Amino acid sequence: VQADQLLKQGRIEQAISLYETVLKEDKGFANAHYNLATAYYLKGELGKAAESLKAFLHFQPNDAEALYNLGCLKIRLGDFDEAMKCFLRAENCPCSRLISRKIKEALRFTKGLRNENPKTQQLIAYLLTLSPSSGNGYYFSSPAKVRDSLLEFSELKASVPETDGGNARSSCPD
Repeated sequence: VQADQLLKQGRIEQAISLYETVLKEDKGFANAHYNLATAYYLKGELGKAAESLKAFLHFQPNDAEALYNLGCLKIRLGDFDEAMKCFLRAENCPCSRLISRKIKEALRFTKGLRNENPKTQQLIAYLLTLSPSSGNGYYFSSPAKVRDSLLEFSELKASVPETDGGNARSSCPD
């Protein structure tokens, strides 16, 4: 409970430390694994977040929301096949209508993403690390829409002259 409070207060490092201590004493504390995954996600450590969700799923294998979240992490890590497996498993688990809708959208998105070229896949996976999977941002757009938006942005970026102050154009990773 103390670790949960630390997490809510934004004291992520301290929450992680406490969750890890709790899990050393009781590896079977499923919710601690889930909350540790959340803390790692908030810290930007997506690989560790995915491992913590896997540990949670060892104890709660039919948790559709955890499978969905793991699938989203797998996309962000560029592992589209594993993401698809997570979403397909989640689709067969009991869940709320909201989670069911998110799973269906994620399946549609991931199927479309697999048809894109590897460079586009990498770029979209990168964008997903910047955008929450809450239904806002890029996540629920189709990969083709994201690609088209990126092309439009690239054309716009190329048409804007550089200035010495850097105000006319944003600096984006190539």
